[in-house]
Amino acid sequence: TAYEIPKRDWSSDVCSSDLPAVDAATWSLKVDGSAGRPLTFTLDDIKRRSRVDKTVTFECGGNREGVMNRMFSTVTWTGTPLKTILEEARPGRDVLEAVFWGADEGEETIRNNKYTMNFARSMSLEDALNADAIIAYEADGQPLPRVHGFPARLIVPGWYGVSNVKWLTRIELSPRRFMGRFMGRDYVTIMGRQVGDKVQYIETSVTRIQVKSVIARVLRPGGGNNSMTVQGMAVSDGTPIQRVEVQVDGGAWQPAKLEANTNP
Repeated sequence: TAYEIPKRDWSSDVCSSDLPAVDAATWSLKVDGSAGRPLTFTLDDIKRRSRVDKTVTFECGGNREGVMNRMFSTVTWTGTPLKTILEEARPGRDVLEAVFWGADEGEETIRNNKYTMNFARSMSLEDALNADAIIAYEADGQPLPRVHGFPARLIVPGWYGVSNVKWLTRIELSPRRFMGRFMGRDYVTIMGRQVGDKVQYIETSVTRIQVKSVIARVLRPGGGNNSMTVQGMAVSDGTPIQRVEVQVDGGAWQPAKLEANTNP
């Protein structure tokens, strides 16, 4: 059965180096790089565009067994579609990726040199156009709190939280792959695969949410009944989940009852 996912935003919370204070009156979102028509939007410009609401369940890309219950969230975001903004910018034929830059920044040490760098994540242009993403300025009907990306941020349904860039200031259309810290060094998975008689390891950036389930509550009725009710949740990148099974103490797998999915 379903378990209510806590309404906390585990997106780039654990990635950002600082908590920027952005002035909405002077904030702007630029779309540039290899753009045939570079664009600049104020917050009022964004709010005047087509308005959509999306209820999205996030999982933090750093989720693991010991903290799993704390690193999911569900929020209803309000904003404007990313796709139409990108199309209006007329990406050049050489564009491979859209790079999303945030206002938050931190110092990094690379090869013994220190650099001040902004948080950034990228997506292929194809993914950016087809991910049903929005530029959000409200959360659960209220302006974005500062900690969650005020005044505007990226929301990408079905992608790990780190991809949902907060305090968004720039979208760069790039003909090259972006290999910043949170694409090429952190939030990178390592997987071993069998190739002939050896294991070959590959690394990939965290992108779409993988299917995962978690037990949230076990209830035992009174009256001497030995039966138990197990409640939990299962999440994916939006691909419908057909079946969930439960195993107790190494016994046989048993089918769970699925409730209607209310969080696309």
